[in-house]
Amino acid sequence: THEGLDEAVTHFRAAIERNPADARAHAGLADAYVMLGYLGFRPAAAMFPKGKAAALRALALDSSLGEAYAPLGQA
Repeated sequence: THEGLDEAVTHFRAAIERNPADARAHAGLADAYVMLGYLGFRPAAAMFPKGKAAALRALALDSSLGEAYAPLGQA
């Protein structure tokens, strides 16, 4: 849902604040941003670049993290 994805963004951002090196949190944030845009809950033009940046950060931290590749491809 729109609310669930907004809440996910809030939680992933909090996790990243606590541990900026948490690649999985960056990947989760990327996925939430992309889904907000893909489902039309937020403007895709705003969400896809945020999703791409978060996915690229996740991959910079851990290039083997499969969870980051899906939102990167969607963005």
